[in-house]
Amino acid sequence: MRSLFIIGLPRSLSTLTFEQTSRALKLRAPEWTSAGELLNPDRWFGNDQATGSPSKFAPPENRFQTEQLLSFLSDTVKPEGHCYKDVVQPFATSQWLLKHAHSIAIIRITRSLADIAYAMQRAEWNYPVNAVAQPRGGMDDLLNGLLRAQNALQQVPAVELSYDELIADQSVLTAALHKLYPGENIGDCRYITPEFRQRAQQILKRRWTQQWQTLNARLAELA
Repeated sequence: MRSLFIIGLPRSLSTLTFEQTSRALKLRAPEWTSAGELLNPDRWFGNDQATGSPSKFAPPENRFQTEQLLSFLSDTVKPEGHCYKDVVQPFATSQWLLKHAHSIAIIRITRSLADIAYAMQRAEWNYPVNAVAQPRGGMDDLLNGLLRAQNALQQVPAVELSYDELIADQSVLTAALHKLYPGENIGDCRYITPEFRQRAQQILKRRWTQQWQTLNARLAELA
């Protein structure tokens, strides 16, 4: 069975999607990382984060790091029997997948950028600013980095699922797998519990806050 690669931006249910799809398809992941996330050293088992790690959201202008990341993917990704994901190196991953989309199945998860920016601000994850050529400080750097990453991911041919679809109906994920793997024996994806639904509704309520509305309006202006 072809390997599966899941792409998206942070906080978009990519880990849940990885867990569900790898189980349904009986695909493996590298044992040295969690959730199949190849390019995130924070996910590497045994990693000593005190030693530092490569910058996330490395832009294509950083040719040395981009070439390293591309080589790492070429050396690591197996075309059969495995499941992978990435949410921290959208530019290198997109570039690599554009060359290998003929041999690997790809799912792209989309989510409102205002949702993502809100969640990243809460977590104090500011690394999307690495993708901004001339950062000026402030909220716009984070938003511009996310916009640029989203544009890069959109170039990859993939079966696309939205965050809103995934939290509303688990059958859409199973349907996506049947589209990618016609004729294969695929297990059902089951993850929506009362607790999951309650948590999802709490998260959606953020869209009524002033912070979310401000982020959404500014993203529209920048786009």
